[in-house]
Amino acid sequence: MAEPLLSQIIRNQTEASMIGAICAGNTSLFHDLIRPYEVSAYKVAFCLLRNEADAEDVVQEAFLKSFQNLTKFRIESGFGTWLIGIVLNEARERSRKKKRTPMNSINEEIKASTSIATPVDQRGLPSQHFEQKETAALLSQAVFSLPESYREMFMLRMVEGWSVKDSAQILSIDLSTAKARLHTARRMLQGKSSTGSARISAVRRNSNTEPSLTAGSK
Repeated sequence: MAEPLLSQIIRNQTEASMIGAICAGNTSLFHDLIRPYEVSAYKVAFCLLRNEADAEDVVQEAFLKSFQNLTKFRIESGFGTWLIGIVLNEARERSRKKKRTPMNSINEEIKASTSIATPVDQRGLPSQHFEQKETAALLSQAVFSLPESYREMFMLRMVEGWSVKDSAQILSIDLSTAKARLHTARRMLQGKSSTGSARISAVRRNSNTEPSLTAGSK
């Protein structure tokens, strides 16, 4: 992920040392090695598969594969980008093997991710509460609806915080292609956001014009 150069150098040196120890037989260090990337790995897998169980399975398979191939890891490469690249490839393979995900499953996953991603201020007005939830749901749906290559790039850069350079390395594409995909993904989401905002405003206007039960009872 994007971080100060000195911190990155120190982290790479620490990981290289741990990898050396693991390859020498101290396998108990492997979990310490992958722990900083567990959440990011799951999010990347879920973004592609849109299914919690599948994402968890893919992450475990990717971690196992990374352990089995640790001796092939090149020290000059960042371990995190190498690991997330394996996760991404495993998720793509699982996605190709699976049948198309039913829409009701997608809607359930969007609902679940919305409740986690956007804390709701309980002190807010009902209309504000609705708008927050609706906006988050539309954003999640918009990201999921992006073509896979753009969704991957957007997720890595804008959600997980990997640099464009690292994202390009994870995706095995050149830097200019990564920048182009990110720009296109943002533009596509802006278009979807405009449509979604208009929808929310319309619903809010309709709710504000409903007759008051209190007034009607007078």
